[in-house]
Amino acid sequence: ADYAYREREGAQAASAARLAWLRDYAAMPPGDDAALIRFSSRTHGASQVVGYNKAAMLIFMLREAIGTTAFDAGLRRALTDQAIAVYDANVAAYRQTVLSGFQEVEDNLAALHTLEQEARVQAGAVEASRQAVELTLNQYKAGTVNYLNVVAVQTAQLINERTATSILGRRLTAAVTLVKALGGGWSAAELPIP
Repeated sequence: ADYAYREREGAQAASAARLAWLRDYAAMPPGDDAALIRFSSRTHGASQVVGYNKAAMLIFMLREAIGTTAFDAGLRRALTDQAIAVYDANVAAYRQTVLSGFQEVEDNLAALHTLEQEARVQAGAVEASRQAVELTLNQYKAGTVNYLNVVAVQTAQLINERTATSILGRRLTAAVTLVKALGGGWSAAELPIP
């Protein structure tokens, strides 16, 4: 870019820039020279000479060897190919984001369906355990069973109620995650009034 600017200023400015590159290169200590391919960033004056100046001279010599028209056409083609590659990468990233969003929605819909079935089954288990506690308490009061039986069915009832509460928590989490996957931002005020 600096050299292109110098060329636009005129042939003398471009020649002065090339001479400055050569002077810098000639003034560099012998052990500091490196292959252009090893250049990654400028850390000191020698790396600028090797990286920027040597690369600029190489590009200048290449352009002179193949001709300005062919060089510019190749440069435009390379920039076009790079832009197409960046576009393709952006499209692929967008596609992956959309697919991930659909996957998240599908996963949470499936989870809600499964958890709804689990909740129905567990509600039956909770109701059955409540009836068992009531029946066992009546039996205890009648003197037909000891209190250990009451404690055992109450423990079973508590386990069933805790399991039902856990399922409810997982259902609520799946519902919130589904709303988030769909974009969120919903409130009860936005629901239609029946």
